[in-house]
Formats: sequence, structure tokens, C-alpha cells
Amino acid sequence: MNFTDDQLELCTAVRVSPRQLTLRELLEIFVPSPDESSMSSLQRLARLEKTIEILGLQISPAIDGNLDDRRLLSSAAPAASEHRIRDEVKHGEDQTTEYKSSLSCCLRTLAAKDDLHPHQYKSADVEDSCLTAIAGMMNTTGGVILVGVTDDQRVIGLSPDFRALEVNSTDRWLLYLRSKILSCFIDGRVVSSHVRVTFSDVDGLLVARLAVQARVTLTFLKNFEHPKCPPRLLRRLDNQTIEVTATELEEFFEQRFASHSQTETR
Repeated sequence: MNFTDDQLELCTAVRVSPRQLTLRELLEIFVPSPDESSMSSLQRLARLEKTIEILGLQISPAIDGNLDDRRLLSSAAPAASEHRIRDEVKHGEDQTTEYKSSLSCCLRTLAAKDDLHPHQYKSADVEDSCLTAIAGMMNTTGGVILVGVTDDQRVIGLSPDFRALEVNSTDRWLLYLRSKILSCFIDGRVVSSHVRVTFSDVDGLLVARLAVQARVTLTFLKNFEHPKCPPRLLRRLDNQTIEVTATELEEFFEQRFASHSQTETR
């Protein structure tokens, strides 16, 4: 799903200050007129609801009722606390905490050659590393991924990603992340709804905080490297994300059952 500059500018604005708009105005902004003739009113409202969700926004009251009633458009996730991010960086990596230097940019390539075209800094391996961490946490007990923080606990921010992805805002960075989740997971839309993304300024550097919620349903990552092979099932073990092999399935299911049983009895 592609978004216009005007749509993204509105997203940036409402993250700072919520804005009141009628449902009719929201439809005109996010489901533009070229699509109107080929879509029913219900289809347009469904498209609007999906778009708002992907952008990480929320509408109150809900999308129903009179088109001319005013709604409050706001961010679905408040900004992450700088103190919270600092505490999580000091804490170090473990089963529920993971640091990623970037979402897409290969820092080694960037350090070695500073004059390449931006897309040449993008790395499928780097992106896969972030996606596998999401899958592993979702299949275990959930957790937090900090993007813009190195393994040795240095905050470097999102500027390398901004360069590689040719974006200039957190909204565009977030849209890229959401698009990767939607396309790379078996049930991407559901997976995306279990990842809450917030941003924080730490000493002038932007850090993305991905709060991953555990799921009862298994989360599978598509196997693009070997398309004929089944999708990958991953889990967290200490501070690593590992693939669950066929011989480990029984033990993995027993551990998941025990973990969810304990959660339900609390």
C-alpha cells in the first residue's frame, strides 16, 4: 500500500497533536476519489479502517454512524519514554530483549563505502534478522526489540536506515517495517497487529521500540531463501532466536503449553 506525502504529513502531525476530522473528510484523505466509483460505501469504510491500522493511528469514536460527525484522529501508540529506552539499553539482551543496529541498512557496507546508491546499503540478511526476532518472540513469551542500538549497547539511531531506505521520517520507516511484516509472514496482518512500534529521541538519536506480544497461535515466517521448503518456525532461547527443528517440536509444544497454562492461571 502506497501513501502520498499529504497523507504522511497528516500522520506526522497527529502524532504530535490529535486532529478532529469528519468521517467524510477522512475518506477523502485516505480513500481518494479515483477509487470511489468502483467501491461501495462499506468497502471504502473497510479500506479506511485498514489504512488507519497500518499507519499506526486510531479514530474515536469508531468508524460507523454519520459521515459528518467529527472524529478524533490520533496516534495509536504514544512516544516511548527516553528513560525507559535507556533502562532497556542498560539491561542488556536476554530472552525478551533484543538490539538491532538497523532494520535494513548494512552498516559494514556503509562504513566501507560511503558513495554508493542508497539501495546498495539495503541488506536482506539484516532485514531477516529483525523479522526472525519478531517471530521468535511472538512464539515464546513476547519481548522488546530496540532498533538503532548495537549489540554492545551503543545508541546509533535510525539515520543509517533512513539513508538506505531513502526515507526522511519515522512514518515512512514504519510503513516499510509494516510492509515487510505483511509480506514476509504467513498471516502478516495479524502479526503486524501484535507489534506495537514507538519512537524515542535519545541524545538526539531516534530509536524505534518494537513491543512484540506473544501469540497463542503459532507465527510462521515465509522461507524466501528456499521457496519449496515449509515456512520457518522460530523461538527465543536466552538472547538468541533459533529455528525449531522437527526433532524439537514435541518439547517446544510442551513448553508453550506449560507457559500459556501458567499465564491463564495467574
